[in-house]
Amino acid sequence: MAKRKTKSSFYHADGKRIDLTRDAEVVAVDVVRFHDHSGDAQTMKFVELNGQPVGNGFVLLKRDQLTDAMYEHLQQPGITQPVFERDGIKVIALPELRVEVDSVAKLSKVVQFVINRTHPIRDDPSNGRLSISPLSDDGQDALDLANDIFKQFAPISVSPRFVQIVPGPTIRIPKK
Repeated sequence: MAKRKTKSSFYHADGKRIDLTRDAEVVAVDVVRFHDHSGDAQTMKFVELNGQPVGNGFVLLKRDQLTDAMYEHLQQPGITQPVFERDGIKVIALPELRVEVDSVAKLSKVVQFVINRTHPIRDDPSNGRLSISPLSDDGQDALDLANDIFKQFAPISVSPRFVQIVPGPTIRIPKK
């Protein structure tokens, strides 16, 4: 099967646009959440045996390793998260973002914007910082919300959360 990439996404860091390319061939599975919310022992065993552990409770699986039934079962909210590539590195978008603003007026506007979209705010926003998790428990939705907030309100910072998957260090042993 040829490697298939889908629509590009992006986020902003230090005022710059950072492009991401969705990797539709890879599935990131939150093993802890899957274990807590799934009754499918066969899929759980398959995920544990075949997934590549990447930290933070996630494993990566190639989409073509999964039967359609397994894939559908993994689509419960919060169990799988989107995988992207950025500068040759895979990243998993988590269903959370943080926002920091510099004025009470802007804070009020951002809070109202988020509430109107029915996303819960997990912090007391009085310090000018918000942690927001989309109701969908989907990392793509968090990324989209972060971009909407950036475009409309130009906050000091709006940071979608990611798990970066980087290769481990290479140990070179000198030849004698």
